[in-house]
Amino acid sequence: MGNRTLLTALSGFVAGILFRSFFDFGPSFAVFLLVIAGALCFWDKAQSLPDVHRGVTVLVLIFIVAMCVGMFRYDLSEFRTNDLVLERHLNQRVTLQGVVSDEPDERENSVRLIV
Repeated sequence: MGNRTLLTALSGFVAGILFRSFFDFGPSFAVFLLVIAGALCFWDKAQSLPDVHRGVTVLVLIFIVAMCVGMFRYDLSEFRTNDLVLERHLNQRVTLQGVVSDEPDERENSVRLIV
């Protein structure tokens, strides 16, 4: 059961990242899935299912929870890449001051300056 559990958790995590990269329902969707997993857990406890069905239910719970963790992880990585300092200055005129510390690197379509 250990290898199956690890494989289920890993595939759920990857599925959560893939799902979140294509669809943006926000973090509330992952919370909704966690609520569904909790309800499934309580339903499983209330039923007197054979051990085979209980094992499948546990694997589905692990998959859903790992999928939610993958979604949250993707949201966290996306949160860190947003630079809010620069977004405040969009569509505004900005003046920068600096000292050119090296010779200009002249390219075919541009000039690069080390400031």
